[in-house]
Amino acid sequence: MESDYEILELLNKLSAEICSKFDGIHFEINSMKSTISTLNKKIENNNLIIDKIDKTLDNLYKNANLSFDNNNDSPDINENINSLKNIVCNNSELLTDMNEDSSKKLLLISKDLKFITHKVLQSEKDLFNLQEEIKNTYK
Repeated sequence: MESDYEILELLNKLSAEICSKFDGIHFEINSMKSTISTLNKKIENNNLIIDKIDKTLDNLYKNANLSFDNNNDSPDINENINSLKNIVCNNSELLTDMNEDSSKKLLLISKDLKFITHKVLQSEKDLFNLQEEIKNTYK
């Protein structure tokens, strides 16, 4: 009977260790979710900034056309503004591509985290069921 008690004690210790490990995994999962959320917010902010820059350049271009309709300096200013617009447009496209790639990666990470969470919960249930089964066996 003493060996049964020792087995239960060892199972309880094992259970406590496994639960501690699972708590660590849960913490890591929640940390990753927080990081993903922060990254998504930064991506959204970058998109807003690029939109503002694009609108500002549009306004500059319109104002330059209105102010310099018959002025010789107009082509140079317009070329500079167009060059800036092209740079912003290219950066916007690059950022959009990066955002799409990041979003895909984040989606994959999120799916992986959900799968891991599911497996952790299933393992906890299995461990609990095993403990109950062993307790019932040695009653």
